[in-house]
Amino acid sequence: MFSQGRLACIALGSERQWRASMNTRTRVQLVVPCLFFCVAIYLYVHMQREAKRNQEYRVSLADGENLIKQGQDQAAIVSLKKAVRLRPQLPHAHDSLGDAYAGAKMFDDAVQEYRRAIALSSGYPSTYLHLGNVLAEKGQLQDAGQAWKKVIEKDGAGPWAKMAQEQLNKYFLKP
Repeated sequence: MFSQGRLACIALGSERQWRASMNTRTRVQLVVPCLFFCVAIYLYVHMQREAKRNQEYRVSLADGENLIKQGQDQAAIVSLKKAVRLRPQLPHAHDSLGDAYAGAKMFDDAVQEYRRAIALSSGYPSTYLHLGNVLAEKGQLQDAGQAWKKVIEKDGAGPWAKMAQEQLNKYFLKP
């Protein structure tokens, strides 16, 4: 790619002479492959980082949900906070963190996480059910009733709607 004269100029340290001998086309022919290579390396490294973050998210979420099932809500909160930090745009992690807070009787934090999950995706009737349950625990029956009615609206005759109807009946609210 380099002539002996150019290599000699480079070796002798007269880079100015070498640059002067190169035309624009030669410079482009040198720069474009270098840029392509740099972009390829960047994309590879970025994809590797994202794959690692996805794996960490899945592990943290699964660990947190398992800890909730075992009744270890404080440990679950730590694990699920990590999941939320890794993927704050995913509603499932916020919903599960709300479950852990509710289990630990940290109702204000639970309400906040359930509302974040709903803001990210309002399609989960279970989140509305959990939100209603926590609001009822806090004594906010009117808001709880609205959350349970939303479950019935979203789930129709499904299992979540039946649970919401039971809660409405329990607290003497009409659907």
